[in-house]
Amino acid sequence: MKTPSIRKKSAVCRLRSAVSPRAAFTLLELLIVIALIMVLAGLMIPAFFKIQNTAKEKKASIETRIIASSIQAYKLQERKFPAPDGHLGGGSDRTYGQGASDGNNGVVMKLLREADPPLLDTDKLRWSNESVDANVLDPDGNQYTIKLDLDYDGKVDGDAVEYKVE
Repeated sequence: MKTPSIRKKSAVCRLRSAVSPRAAFTLLELLIVIALIMVLAGLMIPAFFKIQNTAKEKKASIETRIIASSIQAYKLQERKFPAPDGHLGGGSDRTYGQGASDGNNGVVMKLLREADPPLLDTDKLRWSNESVDANVLDPDGNQYTIKLDLDYDGKVDGDAVEYKVE
C-alpha cells in the first residue's frame, strides 16, 4: 500500500511538471528579443523621417513651380506682375509672404485666382482658409514667400530673375 506523501506539491511545481522545459521562453530570451526589436526600430525611425522630409521637399518644389508658372502666365496675359496697383511702378522690388513688409502672399494669390481665365490651380495648393485672399502654405504650414521685380531692373535681391518663389 502506498503511503501518502508528507510534502504536498505546490501549484507552481504542478505547473512546471505539466509544461515541458522548452515550451516557455526564459527571461533572458525575452530580453534579447525586446532588444533586437528596439535596435530595428532605432534603425527604421530615422529612415522614415528622411522619407517624410524628402516628400515634403518634393511637394514644396512642385507647389513653387505651380505658383511660378501662374505668375509667368499672369505677366504674359496682363502685361504686369500680379501685385496691387499701388505697388506697381513704385521703384522697388516687393516681397509678399511670411514676415514680409508688403503683406501676405494672399494679395498675389487673389489676383492669380481672379484672372480671366483663372491662372492658378487651387486644388493642388494648401490654403490657410477658404477666403478669397487666403495665403498659400508650404508643407510645414508657413506662407510661401513671393518676391517680384516691380522696379523692372531684371533683379530680385541681387539675383538676375524677374520673380522668386521660396
